[in-house]
Amino acid sequence: KKELLILSQFRRNARENLTTTSKRIHIPISTIYDRLKKYEGGIIQRHTSLLDFTKLGYGIKIHLVLKVGLKDKMPVRKFLHMHPRTNSVFGISNGYDFMAEVILKNFKEVETFMEQLERFEIIDHHEFYIVSDLKREEFLLNSEDVEVF
Repeated sequence: KKELLILSQFRRNARENLTTTSKRIHIPISTIYDRLKKYEGGIIQRHTSLLDFTKLGYGIKIHLVLKVGLKDKMPVRKFLHMHPRTNSVFGISNGYDFMAEVILKNFKEVETFMEQLERFEIIDHHEFYIVSDLKREEFLLNSEDVEVF
């Protein structure tokens, strides 16, 4: 429970100083520091920021689900991984191979991205345009959530 409490504080605000965190959750700074060093590169894969891409001029977010021909699985995986507008890529099940989140500026970029995919054998695909984020990156965010476990 103590581990989850510390992790929830890091998820809530990774930039908060350890003294403030220690006072809030009543765990010694040295314990929090030791756990942070232990978690980095393992449980904590990286420290990052959640951005509002629309304020940066990227007004279109698409979740793309792809079923790919066998010979093109690795090339599509590489394409999605290397494309600068791809935010996340997941291997998925239920008859599909990949789900990718793509962040684009406008519909011209959408068209260009989809044309680039056409060079691969895409057996089936679905595009889901994200209209709004209703909840995002909030699992294990608050210390109250730890009580549930």
